[in-house]
Amino acid sequence: MPVRFPLLALIISFWISFVLAQESQHLMNLSHINQNFAFELLRDMNVEGHENMLFSPYSISLAFAMSYAGAAAETAQEMEEVFGFYPEVARDFRLLGDSLNQPLEVSALYSANALWLQKDFKVQEAFLNTLLDQYQSELFEADFKTQAEVERGRIHAWVGEKTHEHITEILPEGVLDEYSRLVLTNALYISSPWQRPFNEQQSAEGMFTGLDGQDYPVRMMRQSGRFNYAKMAFERGSYEVLELPYGDDSLSFLGILPQTATFEATLAQLSPEALARALNMMAPSPIILSLPKFKLAQSLDLKALRRLGLKLAFEEFTPAELCDKGIEPSQAAADFSKIDASRCLYISAALHQATLSVDEKGSEATAASAVVIALSRSALLPSIELSFNRPFIFAIYHKPSQSILFLGQYLKP
Repeated sequence: MPVRFPLLALIISFWISFVLAQESQHLMNLSHINQNFAFELLRDMNVEGHENMLFSPYSISLAFAMSYAGAAAETAQEMEEVFGFYPEVARDFRLLGDSLNQPLEVSALYSANALWLQKDFKVQEAFLNTLLDQYQSELFEADFKTQAEVERGRIHAWVGEKTHEHITEILPEGVLDEYSRLVLTNALYISSPWQRPFNEQQSAEGMFTGLDGQDYPVRMMRQSGRFNYAKMAFERGSYEVLELPYGDDSLSFLGILPQTATFEATLAQLSPEALARALNMMAPSPIILSLPKFKLAQSLDLKALRRLGLKLAFEEFTPAELCDKGIEPSQAAADFSKIDASRCLYISAALHQATLSVDEKGSEATAASAVVIALSRSALLPSIELSFNRPFIFAIYHKPSQSILFLGQYLKP
């Protein structure tokens, strides 16, 4: 009899280790597809011109993943191609959400989801359960048919509360109307001090050289110390990567600074594999650091994802009056039949906002995404001087899940 208990303990320990290893692999799979989407979107955003940019690939992917739970056929396939989604993605977003919402010592980090559902609109039970159980969405009954503007105000109040009032209006007037049936929202908030804050007395006016070759005045924060650093070389040149830790070890600011490579060449080669190589090659190095003090705010119309291949989700069924008759549309259209069993639904609007403030004390970042689904219708002298005085790419990185929570580029003050 005494032998049984050690054996049972061994079995339980093995099982726990197995489960944790499986969950870790699931998170790695999800982080890989989210990183790939993040870099692809940043490259696409540069197609129409170079400017400061900021977005949360996590928030955008999550909002569309919730709609993916109701997508079918070619609509689902396009989402899989653009975002990298797979059948178990809801399970893995649940694991990621649990990881992000773990209590931290000195930082605030949380993500929240909500489903706003027209009160007399019936959805498939499987779709609803996925949103409530896997995405842990709050469920709100709404009346878009007669009080669209009131409901828009309720959504804005929810987003404002979750983002500490940094984002208070994500849905423009007129986006919601009597044809709206559900709105899927995500809000993300981060506030964290630096592990070692910058001394405000050392901050001074400096010059930042933009892509156009012009010099722009900017407030530069400065400090010296040992930071994780790597110099990466590829066929078109080299770039430097710096990790600036926040107060909790789980969060860090990653700065990617082109060296001999151009900004465009550096951006072109970024990938999950390239990021993994840089992180693996990082080593504590003595650094004299100069970093701009900056604030960014960005609004995106996510219908721009058409350029990456997400097209059908935004297309209405035509003729609209036949969308629930079990016939094929006259032209390619959205298929969200896993939401309500008809072909009447499509994404009428998809919007995203993000804000970021970087100063001597730390960083505060917020993001919100909304998808509207409607009816058709150191002591030693440092040896490396690293000055972010020219265009660079940055990310706020969650180390336990290997997730890029925010990604952007700073091109000029």
